[in-house]
Amino acid sequence: MILIGQALGLGRRSEGSRLIVPVMFKSVLFAIFTAVFALVEHLIEGLLHHETWNQIGAGMVSTGQSVILARTVMVVVTLVPFFAFWEANRVLGDQKLFDLFFRKRSA
Repeated sequence: MILIGQALGLGRRSEGSRLIVPVMFKSVLFAIFTAVFALVEHLIEGLLHHETWNQIGAGMVSTGQSVILARTVMVVVTLVPFFAFWEANRVLGDQKLFDLFFRKRSA
């Protein structure tokens, strides 16, 4: 989903700001994108199992708001370090972040 979102250009407008802005914006945006994919997945699953629209809707609602909120917060928190590294690598360019972590430095 992250690659699909990147290909669609999600969050690209925030890339000129301070580094914290695109990191937090993309984390929240991609969490919402993940939630939309989960809803579409549930919809397709219900249609493949020949459920009615009422049954599909009841299945989506039965999860509960607190569970959905908890999952969304968990995804946002998980994506923050991911996008922090992603954006730092973009800003530094030319594999410099990789070199900082994995290349031997001279004394």
